Amino acid sequence: MSLNIYILAGGKSSRMGQDKGLLQMQDKPIVQHLIETVKPLSDKIWIITENEDYLSMGIPLLKDTLPNIGPAGGIDTILQHSTARQNLILSCDMPFVVSDALEVFLKQDPSNITIAKLHGYPEVFPGIYPSHCAALWRTTVLSGVYKMSELISKFPTTFVSGEKIMEQYPHFFVNMNTPTEFEQALRWKK
Repeated sequence: MSLNIYILAGGKSSRMGQDKGLLQMQDKPIVQHLIETVKPLSDKIWIITENEDYLSMGIPLLKDTLPNIGPAGGIDTILQHSTARQNLILSCDMPFVVSDALEVFLKQDPSNITIAKLHGYPEVFPGIYPSHCAALWRTTVLSGVYKMSELISKFPTTFVSGEKIMEQYPHFFVNMNTPTEFEQALRWKK
């Protein structure tokens, strides 16, 4: 299977007050946990960020080609960069992602975007975004559409059950935006 893996770490982290992916959890940065989790799936891994502190991870960095438009821009950067058929995209602030559950996403129709639906709402990360989406994604973003749900609605999409994943991994979709959420995650990670 042709798979690239990308970790989005380019956000401003304004509510956290510091770069979320570099927060320490069990003596290593959260991004390091993610890298170790996904490495069995593919060794082709990149981090999307302008923060050169991430170079210490030993993973190549990519800068947003369309900066300051959030995840839509990060995914555009990835789709323009990738030569793989599929791209697994994760957010740097999700410390409870596990490879077993990610394999559920990878087993779906490879020509579709694959994301979870949780309580009726799409969870855009983690997700599989096929490279053939690149041209339409770029056109749509350049037309001013940055809202992820609106972007995804333009593509064939497979939804996996977020509830089913949470039965086995209750914190799988937890992402941390504030110091309080980070403190809670630290308690769960013990």
